[in-house]
Amino acid sequence: MFDYDKVELANMNRCVFSYREGGNALSCVSRLFFRPEQAGMTKTQAAKETLEGINPDVVYEAHTYNITKLENFNHFLDK
Repeated sequence: MFDYDKVELANMNRCVFSYREGGNALSCVSRLFFRPEQAGMTKTQAAKETLEGINPDVVYEAHTYNITKLENFNHFLDK
């Protein structure tokens, strides 16, 4: 995971919708990564914490920097 931002309470109102399999009903899958108590954490650390709680058998890597900056992009390519 790559991101350089922190979780804010304003992030809690965002919602990603998906269709349920075999039906037309929409389900909201927002707030999957961020919870109100994670406000102030880096988004990568908060997402890693949440995902490890869902599936602890997966190894997650959290990188907190902006890959669109040249010096960070080169580091991203070296990984």
